Amino acid sequence: MAKKMIKGECRLCLKETLLCESHIYPKYFIKQTRDKIIDNKFQYGSNIKVKVPPQDGPKSHLLCKKCEHIIKIYEDYYKDFFIDKRNITLTKLKSGSIQIRGYNYKKLRLFLLSLLWRLSISPINDWQIKLNKQDQTILRNHILNGVPGSFDFFPFYTFLIHIDGINESSFFMNPFESDSPIKNCVFLYIFGVLYIFSKTSVNDKFTKYNMLTPEKWLCNIKNINDVPILMEKIKSINF
Repeated sequence: MAKKMIKGECRLCLKETLLCESHIYPKYFIKQTRDKIIDNKFQYGSNIKVKVPPQDGPKSHLLCKKCEHIIKIYEDYYKDFFIDKRNITLTKLKSGSIQIRGYNYKKLRLFLLSLLWRLSISPINDWQIKLNKQDQTILRNHILNGVPGSFDFFPFYTFLIHIDGINESSFFMNPFESDSPIKNCVFLYIFGVLYIFSKTSVNDKFTKYNMLTPEKWLCNIKNINDVPILMEKIKSINF
């Protein structure tokens, strides 16, 4: 069955044209999750159970076909690199952090920025975040023109989440916002990786350590029980 398209303004290029049903999160996030299904539930450690979302994933008529392709380039890169683990090298440092190598800074950062931007324009409850209009426009222009920006542009921290000593990599969840530990932050949890993003293009509360830069990317390891806000959100999920 052909996908339904409607006429409207593309939110990326701002042209009046036919719009696709754009996924807020990549469609392969759903497939990756379903591939882990056991008895229609996921098991995490001894006390966490999360039901499987039956839907195709949150989507809305947001982008034209050309702009869908722009976003897809970055989606495909993230899948190849981080989900399928192609060309990725993980090294545990004496400090306990993990150093990630082999990444394409531009494509990786533009994928994450595109995810942040899509959530900011999403009309779907539970799959949206609030950004001020100025920062939303700045973000749109960077994505449209393929400019990843420096490490302190919409800065973020990265944490690898472990359950019982093993990196959790089975599911993703809707975004949630918090002023702790840093003000004006949004949390994105994607298959064992917790991204804490600034909701503003400039945020001096973030430091360079543990940020993604063109030269290096350091991630801290966190046991899921040591991230109360994440545990709280997981336990409240009710698909």
